[in-house]
Amino acid sequence: MPTTGQEIYIQVVRTLSLTERLRLATLILNELSQPNLAVVEPSDTWTEEDCLDVTTFSLQ
Repeated sequence: MPTTGQEIYIQVVRTLSLTERLRLATLILNELSQPNLAVVEPSDTWTEEDCLDVTTFSLQ
């Protein structure tokens, strides 16, 4: 039985047809986009300074 996301992908998802993989991706993304899902930690978000740093770096 696969235990990691990569193992599940290799052993299960990769064997599905393209249509079924797209359907699975849609189900996963729809579930993750639910408004009552509170899994984003404040430490996982970008600060204003982070955004400024990335913008400055990308413009160089």
